[in-house]
Amino acid sequence: MAKIFRTEELSIGADKIRLTATSDGQFSFKKADGTEMLSNTSVDAEFTSLNNKLDGIISDRKDDIADKVSDLGDATDARVSDIAARDAALTAGINARTADITSLNSKLDGFASDRVNAIADSVSDLGDATDTREDNIESLANMIGSEDVYAARYTLDSHQGDETFTANWNGDFSPDTDPVVCAMLRGTSASDPILGVMISGAQTNLKTGAHFAFSDQLPNNNYELEILVSKAP
Repeated sequence: MAKIFRTEELSIGADKIRLTATSDGQFSFKKADGTEMLSNTSVDAEFTSLNNKLDGIISDRKDDIADKVSDLGDATDARVSDIAARDAALTAGINARTADITSLNSKLDGFASDRVNAIADSVSDLGDATDTREDNIESLANMIGSEDVYAARYTLDSHQGDETFTANWNGDFSPDTDPVVCAMLRGTSASDPILGVMISGAQTNLKTGAHFAFSDQLPNNNYELEILVSKAP
């Protein structure tokens, strides 16, 4: 059976260490000279100190994490602000570019409209000039008809590739002798090549018509032959 040994001080190891206890449960290990080596008070103090240190470390760690979270929030806010600024600048640039394109389209429309109007005016002027020329030729023909002169225009719209043409005025003009004949070959387009025309060969009877030769084949159907026949003096 175990026995309970009671004492207020216990010597251990040839009295090198002494264990003491009090009635309230306090204990301590002391050296022979009474210097305390370990006690529940010192242990409690050590634990309290350790807990305080841990609390300080945890608090510092929390503060450090809070600072890093705050810095990350600030950096995120700055990044979001920068992205917003770049987006605004990009939107402004796109809007400005769109405005430039719209302005350019408006100018192009204006230029095109002006050009169309100018072409229409030119076509109208050309039509008026053509009508005036035809009226002048008809008037000249009427005027010279009473003065033994005959004028005519032959449209060569089916003579592409031809080098000659025969004009016949029999019934329209009846001179007593061989008349004087003049001819002019005219292209109706500004890009038509210039060709010469002359009476072909030694014709002995010009009272009813004449045979004309061109300096080259007619390149298209845009040409007209205008002739003037007058009684010889």
